[in-house]
Amino acid sequence: MILIKSYIKHGISQMLINSHNRNYSIAMVTTSGQLAVEKALYRAVYKLNVTDQDNIDYPFIEEDNSN
Repeated sequence: MILIKSYIKHGISQMLINSHNRNYSIAMVTTSGQLAVEKALYRAVYKLNVTDQDNIDYPFIEEDNSN
C-alpha cells in the first residue's frame, strides 16, 4: 500500500501503519511522481522504512560519479 501524504488524513495513515493484523506492507511518499512511487514500492516489498531515508540503497538508481 502506498500512501501519498498530501491525500490522506493523519489518523487513517496511523491506523493503517499501526494495525497489528495487517497482511500488507506500507510505504509513504510526499508526491505521486514516478521515482517516489517506485522507491516506495521497493521499500514496501522489502519491508523497509515507511518513509524514504537517505541511507537506503535503491538498486535501480545509478550514482553519478562523474565529479
